[in-house]
Amino acid sequence: MEESAFKVDAPCEHFNFCGGCSVQQLDYEEQLNQKKQQVEDLFRRQAGIADFTVDKVIAADEHYNYRNKMEFSFSNRRWILPSEADDAENDFALGLHVPRRYDKILNINRCHIQPELGNDILNIVKSKARELNLKPYDVKTHIGFLRHLVLRFGHNTGDVMVNLVTSYENPELIKPLADHIHAQFPQVTSIINKLLLGNMKHSFMVSQQSLKKWVILYLKFLLIPFSRPIPGKGKSCIMLLWKELD
Repeated sequence: MEESAFKVDAPCEHFNFCGGCSVQQLDYEEQLNQKKQQVEDLFRRQAGIADFTVDKVIAADEHYNYRNKMEFSFSNRRWILPSEADDAENDFALGLHVPRRYDKILNINRCHIQPELGNDILNIVKSKARELNLKPYDVKTHIGFLRHLVLRFGHNTGDVMVNLVTSYENPELIKPLADHIHAQFPQVTSIINKLLLGNMKHSFMVSQQSLKKWVILYLKFLLIPFSRPIPGKGKSCIMLLWKELD
């Protein structure tokens, strides 16, 4: 076996163990080429269009720091890295799943696909939650308080939403964390506490600066849900389609 000519160095320190990204080590132009081939193959084999070809691939303007939504998980079952001792502390993590493991979370210090502000919020929430002794949720025993940290970024408006997802309602526990986020990041527009109670979901506004803006922004997301993680691409695709139909 030989190393691919399209291999590049992945910028993320977590890449080898994180389930969030899978092709950072592949040259971006080759990523586009392979995705183009996958789409063409799908239409030819599944749809039976033998001569189907993709005319144009619309590349992303930004390869990193582009996401407008990220969801991180809290866990008391942190993934221990090979470089760590077997008895390393593993009872608290805030990050992303390792591949093919629903019960193990890789602690994330910096995620390259979200804005840098998101990384600052991620680390502040992680340290403050530990300081407040807030218990992460255990997906096996279903015991614990903190479940997810969801961040939304309005790239066109500058607004930021922080959603603290918990397993039950307890304002006395969540308010100090929300207040700390608000104090550290005054640019955060709103802080939500979403509850996951079995199959039921409820949301409460913990802190708000401009709810009306976010209602409008949320409606915009609903109009083009397929492009939600990549700002601007939905508009580009729609404009291209409109031009072809005109």
